[in-house]
Amino acid sequence: YNAIDANHVTDAEGGEWLTFGSFFGGLKIVELDPATGEVADGAPVLPLVDRRIQFNPVEGPSIIRNGEYYYLFAAFDYCCRGVESDYRVVVGRSTSITGPYLDRDGVSMLAGGGSEVLRGYNEFQGTGHPDVYSTGGVDYFVNHYYDTLSDGTPRLNVRTLSWSDGWPTVSDPVNPSRSAGRGSAYVMPALCAVATFLVLIFAWSQQSISVQSAILSIGWPVLYLVTVLQTLFMIKKLVRRQRGFSV
Repeated sequence: YNAIDANHVTDAEGGEWLTFGSFFGGLKIVELDPATGEVADGAPVLPLVDRRIQFNPVEGPSIIRNGEYYYLFAAFDYCCRGVESDYRVVVGRSTSITGPYLDRDGVSMLAGGGSEVLRGYNEFQGTGHPDVYSTGGVDYFVNHYYDTLSDGTPRLNVRTLSWSDGWPTVSDPVNPSRSAGRGSAYVMPALCAVATFLVLIFAWSQQSISVQSAILSIGWPVLYLVTVLQTLFMIKKLVRRQRGFSV
């Protein structure tokens, strides 16, 4: 394996399982002994995913149950290349936790199948290594990505899953640090513009001409400078996109 990427899951009968693996050997599942947390005596290692292509680029298995099906999420292609990463997430489903997992077209994930649920968009590049977890009646989906608005800084998204016709849809991020298409390069100029407008309103609400002049002479140049700097920052990021540093 290129990495282990282990993930624990409990089946509908209370059985404990471990999914693991990446790249060359594909993804696997093995039963655990609930008393020890170790691999159960004599438990076979069963295959889950095999892409049937060179290097078998797949990793990060995570399973969640919804209704009568188990859903296996996995990352296809390559991470760890900054904004040039093409990591993406696919899913298949099965009535048995050990598979076979089939995609929307009925293709087994052991034969290269997998229905895409998330790939890079906006500032989120290389969206991969999924982890799914259900709590409080909400199904959460976590992935990492490379931020194209911050020179490829690796970050984490928390999203939710919704279900329609027996298949999941991944939401935009719900964690407050970042939302789709609204990175710092977009948010800061807008905030500065709003702040400038509020300062102008406050200045003109004053009865004293001298107070108006003082506010405008100090506040306006500062806000203008910050807005210009943030706008230049945004232009830099957009130029990077045009040169192919993002999706």
